[in-house]
Amino acid sequence: MVQVDRRKENIHDISMDRKVYESLHVLTRGFLRAQQKHKKLLEWIPDDALIVAIDLGKNQHSVWMSDIEKKPLYYMKVKNSFEGMTRLCQIAQQIQQENGFGHLVFAMEPTAHFWYHVTNYLERYGFRYVLVHTTSVSRERESTYFRALKSDYRDAQLIAHLCADRKVTFTQLPSESLWADLNAAAKEYILLTRLLTGERVRLQAFVERLYPNYKDVFSDLTGVTAMSCFSAMAEALQCSYQDFEMALYSRHKHRRLKKPLIWEFYQMVRYSDSDWGAPVFQEALCMPIEHTIERHQLLQAQIEKCEQRLLHLYEKTGYAAYLNTIPHLRPVIHAVVLGLIGDPVFYDRSRCLTRFAGMDIKENQSGRYQGETPISHRGNPLLRYMAYVAGFVLKTHDPVFAQRYHDLTHRRRRPLKKNQAIVALGCKYLRIVWTLCHEKTVYDKEKALYGTQVKNKTNPKAGSVAEVEA
Repeated sequence: MVQVDRRKENIHDISMDRKVYESLHVLTRGFLRAQQKHKKLLEWIPDDALIVAIDLGKNQHSVWMSDIEKKPLYYMKVKNSFEGMTRLCQIAQQIQQENGFGHLVFAMEPTAHFWYHVTNYLERYGFRYVLVHTTSVSRERESTYFRALKSDYRDAQLIAHLCADRKVTFTQLPSESLWADLNAAAKEYILLTRLLTGERVRLQAFVERLYPNYKDVFSDLTGVTAMSCFSAMAEALQCSYQDFEMALYSRHKHRRLKKPLIWEFYQMVRYSDSDWGAPVFQEALCMPIEHTIERHQLLQAQIEKCEQRLLHLYEKTGYAAYLNTIPHLRPVIHAVVLGLIGDPVFYDRSRCLTRFAGMDIKENQSGRYQGETPISHRGNPLLRYMAYVAGFVLKTHDPVFAQRYHDLTHRRRRPLKKNQAIVALGCKYLRIVWTLCHEKTVYDKEKALYGTQVKNKTNPKAGSVAEVEA
């Protein structure tokens, strides 16, 4: 606890209400963190810094140079190349020496992939840089010009103003290739799984259009026999059953096909009820169904390869021994989450992960009015998706998270809806990931019960995991 020494301060000289002054005696953790962040910003962007703001482009960059008081000094355009960046740095250093600036700070938006080239150059040659969020530039444009004025130099000037106000982020390129590889593999895995889901939905739509009662034959369309039969549907419409069976086994020699299902499929294709369904599309959909199955199989093979790569990199991080102790979650989920957030050591507290995922609560309060408080959605959507998946799996299979889900949806004051509760479980999962990686410890079910009705913070000995599982 930090207190203000009232003997060294004259209360009458302070232009504020007495109650406000009394409230300054106790500095909260949030206030102290804000002070530390402000101190870090002052060290990174000092008052004697020359700000070089860059509006990145595909062919050329627009540059605006100013001081911390937003006084314009120079503007120019350089090519998006190694020679262009070299010329820009030489001119910036010359202006820095002529005007007596002590530091040189580059600022830019993380535009597409162009910022990787620029920041890699700056890191290689020892220049300091910061990133400005694209939303900040958009809001600054509206608040400054009161209209949607947009040009290259104007955007560079807005970036310089935001840097002078120290409204920047500390995002940097990964310091090790391990985290860059894990990040790329995690994004590729999510893309492939989403494409696979789309192909499954497409295949189901085609089959339901032709045979609405296909579940009487195949309970799972992605099974080996189902995929093999539907990929050869064109042959089933033209030849006898014996020829169709021989063609099927010759095409899929290394697969274990079920003969009863093959016979039922042939009966469904050749003698389906024309009064229900749309058999007129049978020949038309043979090729789309075959191509969909081929893409599905290709995506499955790519996902398996990507999983192997993810797990290999995940073991190298050193956190697998701790995160794998979380029950009912596949290691690939932890690997994808680590790939999206990077090294958890660089985050000051666990709530940084929920804010980075855009799952922090958005305040909606004015006076006595208290409105709904949804999540902000200002963060990484892929991390938010994976946290939701982890929360759903834990709610379904883990008794501790099932108890927390029940408490959130059945509490007296403002019970959460189903999706809201799953989002809360996803936030809990991210906080557990941060804690396990920071403290290098294993998952403890007893600690995970804190905050539930079975075991709360005021009476931690009330209840146990065995009672929840019972």
